[in-house]
Amino acid sequence: MSQNENIKWYQKPISIIILIVLFFPVGLYLMWKNRLWSKSVRILVTIFMVGFFIYTSSNSKSSDITTFSNENTSNTDSDGYGQYSDFSGWFSGISGSFNVNSSTFSGYINDNNNVERYSGRTIGKDLVMDVDGTGQEVKVGYISGDKLYIWYLGNYQPIGK
Repeated sequence: MSQNENIKWYQKPISIIILIVLFFPVGLYLMWKNRLWSKSVRILVTIFMVGFFIYTSSNSKSSDITTFSNENTSNTDSDGYGQYSDFSGWFSGISGSFNVNSSTFSGYINDNNNVERYSGRTIGKDLVMDVDGTGQEVKVGYISGDKLYIWYLGNYQPIGK
């Protein structure tokens, strides 16, 4: 039996490369443990993978912060309350208007002369109302950035100011 036949799957170069790409902590550990490559190659691969991991981690966090920051600064007033009546992203024939303040909201959607009315309480950025008369409130909308999102036809639909 040759020496290559005694090598386990996780000691083979191709397996280590795959593990470095798919699950790099384990792959890096095996790369250093099995010493299949020179020390300078192992150092370069380690620096690259750690740098890539840090870059992707910090990049996703900074985009989350940017999104949050844009939502806060793009409102005409800092809370996002006010009049919403821009249905331009909806199908033609749909219009309406919503007034939202810090404690209540009310509005309607006119879908080709079929009017659906909404009214309820505002809790922070969420809009809740008793939809079936049982006294139990459900979330029917929320404010995000400069848009109001209302639950309509199975999804939250955006309405601009």
